[in-house]
Amino acid sequence: MARPTKDIPWETLDTLAELGCTLPECAEVLRLSVRTIQRAMLRKHGEDYGTYCKKRIAIRLRVCQWESAAAGSVPMLIWLGKQYLGQSNTPADPPAADAAAKLDKLTSVLRDS
Repeated sequence: MARPTKDIPWETLDTLAELGCTLPECAEVLRLSVRTIQRAMLRKHGEDYGTYCKKRIAIRLRVCQWESAAAGSVPMLIWLGKQYLGQSNTPADPPAADAAAKLDKLTSVLRDS
């Protein structure tokens, strides 16, 4: 007869993962063995703790970035604009008409001199 599975406090484990805690640190806090957490992660999420932890950190960081932008952080708004909207610091090319007018003016100045 197999041993009963231990209850994993998933909310606490999620919080620890978002903070970037290592698996041994989580095991110590939860008073479980590293192997117990590894097996539970594979059963519930189908991936190891390291992969799961990286995903949780990425999600948390993205939430913080959007919150910072929503609070009016200009640097964060600029960065998100570049990442998601394809914006850049370089100005757009001038319209062809402007370029042609400048070329005509330059040509007439050169002829006059």
